[in-house]
Amino acid sequence: ARIRKTFELAGVGIAQVSLDGRFVDVNPRLCEIIGYTPEEFKALAFQEITHPDDLDTDLEYARQLLAGEIDRYSMDKRYFRKDTSVIWVNLTSSLVRDADGNPGHFIAVVEDMTERKDAEETVKRSLDEKEVLLREIHHRVKNNMQVISSLLSLQAAKIDDPLLSELFQESKSRVRAMALIHEILYDSGDLSRIDVKNYVTRLSTSLTRMFEADGRRVRLTVESDEITLGIDEMVPCGLALSELISNCLKYAFPGGREGRIEVRVTAVPEGGVRLTVSDDGVGMPEGLDIRNTGTMGLGLVVSLVEKQLRGRLELVCDQGTRFTMFIPR
Repeated sequence: ARIRKTFELAGVGIAQVSLDGRFVDVNPRLCEIIGYTPEEFKALAFQEITHPDDLDTDLEYARQLLAGEIDRYSMDKRYFRKDTSVIWVNLTSSLVRDADGNPGHFIAVVEDMTERKDAEETVKRSLDEKEVLLREIHHRVKNNMQVISSLLSLQAAKIDDPLLSELFQESKSRVRAMALIHEILYDSGDLSRIDVKNYVTRLSTSLTRMFEADGRRVRLTVESDEITLGIDEMVPCGLALSELISNCLKYAFPGGREGRIEVRVTAVPEGGVRLTVSDDGVGMPEGLDIRNTGTMGLGLVVSLVEKQLRGRLELVCDQGTRFTMFIPR
């Protein structure tokens, strides 16, 4: 009597199901969930009310129960209610055996998941809306930066002073380095992380075109581990890389000499990132203190790496120039 009372008053649907899938006994809660009376249930098999897309999985689990491969299984599935509407439930099923171990019948516990599925759908819609909004923001930021870059180009075209024109060109490359981050985020499936190799490759190509470097004379290669960075890390990293690569393109190979520029991005064991920009050009002046050069470009790199990213910048002059940035994560 106690077991029967528990069966009838349980807050979840419970059913005894024969080995061929027919309902033998059901409790009142299962009748509420699916919409059939106990008598109507006894004329049905679970296969008849299971959604076709879920039936194969359900049957495979039942086979594994009968074969003794598993003791029980749990799955989210859909039932057709009596009014033909579809309802999501969580089904937990086990197999009752007799004293000799022979299969007797299945016990199915069914929990209505309508509210949970509705909540999940609401959250999904909200996330989808936020993703669309974020993409639109990145798109607009990118477009605004491209407008700024175009205005700088127009202004530079009206300047006869080569030094001033170069300053405008440098500003344009910095804007492009930041705009490229938003462009990649807009195009990617992940709006929070940026594929570093993709970014560095596209940045290098853009700078090469901007400075009209001859790809046959100066060869630029990019090697990178599979690393992603957040936008807060990537913006200062991108600006620093832009400065270093630009310096290589402008100063490392004077007089039309040939050479090579390499950009490497590697993960370091302690959890940070190492970014190296090297060239086999004419090198830097002997005894140069990169923290007191008096130039905006290297001063900006030092500030971005050591102050904003709290990393470390190193310079090695050996058959060319090699800048290495260590960025903690």
